[in-house]
Amino acid sequence: MAIMFGTAGHDQQPLVDGVRRAIGATPLVGCSAEGVITQAGSSESSHVAAVMVVAATAGELAFHAYSVADFDRGAAGAAASLCEQIGDDAAAGGLLLPMMFATALSPS
Repeated sequence: MAIMFGTAGHDQQPLVDGVRRAIGATPLVGCSAEGVITQAGSSESSHVAAVMVVAATAGELAFHAYSVADFDRGAAGAAASLCEQIGDDAAAGGLLLPMMFATALSPS
């Protein structure tokens, strides 16, 4: 799974397209950001992006992206929608690490 953050100064679609070309079929999630923090430090400039790729041996980890695009039902409705999507994955056991992004990238 790849996680990407890019500041608003970027034209977001070409940025996402470039990352997708680099990572191939790897699932990509992320959002726009006011700045990014990396091991090299932090930056809040208008044109900065960071991508983290998490790799695992088959069977060690499973990655799934869930999204709620329609918030007409309010926060409770959005939560219910996420629970419906997660359902079977959560019931299979293991750990669930939710990561929330205000603007998720669309699946490829």
